[in-house]
Amino acid sequence: MTIKPSLFFTLIALLFLNQSCAVTAETNSTDSNNDSNTDIFSRTDIDGDLKLLLPFPYNQSYTITQGYNGAVTHFGQWSANALDFNLAEGDPILAVADGRVILVKEDSSVGGALDDQYLDDTNYILIDHGYGYFAGYYHSCFECVTVNAGDPVNQGDVIGYAGNTGYSDFPHLHFQMNTWSGSTSVPYGFYDVPDEGGFALEGETYTSKNNGASSVAYVESTIPADAFLTEHGITLNNTLPWYFSAGDTLTASGNVNNSKPWVALLLLNTDGSWITSVSTETVDGSFTLNLTVPSDLGGNYLLGMATADTDYYYTNWAPYVFIKTD
Repeated sequence: MTIKPSLFFTLIALLFLNQSCAVTAETNSTDSNNDSNTDIFSRTDIDGDLKLLLPFPYNQSYTITQGYNGAVTHFGQWSANALDFNLAEGDPILAVADGRVILVKEDSSVGGALDDQYLDDTNYILIDHGYGYFAGYYHSCFECVTVNAGDPVNQGDVIGYAGNTGYSDFPHLHFQMNTWSGSTSVPYGFYDVPDEGGFALEGETYTSKNNGASSVAYVESTIPADAFLTEHGITLNNTLPWYFSAGDTLTASGNVNNSKPWVALLLLNTDGSWITSVSTETVDGSFTLNLTVPSDLGGNYLLGMATADTDYYYTNWAPYVFIKTD
């Protein structure tokens, strides 16, 4: 089988980062008290699954400099539901809910302008918060992420510090939630935003109640059955894990909803280069594939699926996965 890779899952790492985040300076206030979450309002959850708290320390207040559907850069399917908080350089960023880290980038020390040359230079932290949703925390400062890919996190944990890296014209935190299908950002409410059903509004200042007292247990997300439908017409009968062990066998079964008779499951390096794969010719559009993960792997990789007219594959979408070593 021949693999022809292209622009793999820069969906999370790059396409999100290509959405600019223009901000202006605001003033924040702090209070060192850290009492219980007794005054948390009941907010509208994402599908009732999560209870998100604002991504900065308890009793600190910050302003939304660009909100949902912001006129400057928060538009289009990738970031219409993003928020920019006016955190200053070095201010702590907190996890909004329990979860597990998918991917981090902290090696950039450049940016600070809305210039295309900085599109790939944004530092970020991507966290699976469970129930099919992950969050992106963007523009963190150089070498100041405090978590690694694969780490579990608790709501209220410091995961990094704010900065001005990449395509950004002022220090701030760009925050958004997306589904593992990768199609769009999703709206979300915070339990410590008292009005508007928890939806934070541009120009408003909010005070965090995020002291780590999560009442929702983390339920790990999976790559959904329709993840490869738009790109390759593949509908799975099962979901696929994004967090698994070296030596595991991954099974993908389902149907191809196009005229291409061949289907493959591909494990790739993060640069898109091939590691291993399995392929088969479908029978009346149906298939089952079993891919054994090499025992010497560990860290971040890409897991893709593709269809083709012959046993030769081209794909431009594959989600990040993490392979743990026990």
